[in-house]
Amino acid sequence: MSEETTEKEGKWTFDQVWNDFTSQLVTARVEVKDKEEELEKNSSLMTRIDLGELNDARNKCMRLEGACEALDIVRTEVIGAESLIKREETTA
Repeated sequence: MSEETTEKEGKWTFDQVWNDFTSQLVTARVEVKDKEEELEKNSSLMTRIDLGELNDARNKCMRLEGACEALDIVRTEVIGAESLIKREETTA
């Protein structure tokens, strides 16, 4: 079945779902970074800072990270495929 046929029928493959969620996650991370930079740049000029938008962006990012983790568990435990999550070790 071609991707065009799949889209017409409204059915997605697992990889299409994965790609959609990871794309949303990348966009959400950029949004968080932009909001953090904007806050840092303007924090010295403001007496009151509304963190609502930044917190909303961070929450969205965390939900998407959780969704990707869940999809990766399905990929590895149910489908038996290799994990697509690349874990980076941080050194303190």
